[in-house]
Amino acid sequence: MTFLRKKKLDIESLDAEGVLLKVENHVSDLSSDEVEHKSKMVFVNRAIDQLLPDDAAIITLFYQGEQSLEEIGQALGMETNTVKVKLHRARHRLKEKIENILHHEVREVL
Repeated sequence: MTFLRKKKLDIESLDAEGVLLKVENHVSDLSSDEVEHKSKMVFVNRAIDQLLPDDAAIITLFYQGEQSLEEIGQALGMETNTVKVKLHRARHRLKEKIENILHHEVREVL
């Protein structure tokens, strides 16, 4: 008990400007990062919805399901090398879909 009484915690007043600025910056950075991440995910999910079902399944299992190529191959009944090739092609198609969506979004803003 004596040890705990002697041990003083470092306490800063909330009235101090520096502490308030640190808290505001931390909160605002966190929210902007979250908003940016959510908006990116909206575009990615919209693009995945436009892919062929096989491509969407492979992309979803690999990135969102965090499955290995072997696991995806077992789930879809394909060889690992086939999954690897299809994943590469699906990434390329996904990139094209995202570019197309963003192109339309930019046109709508302008």
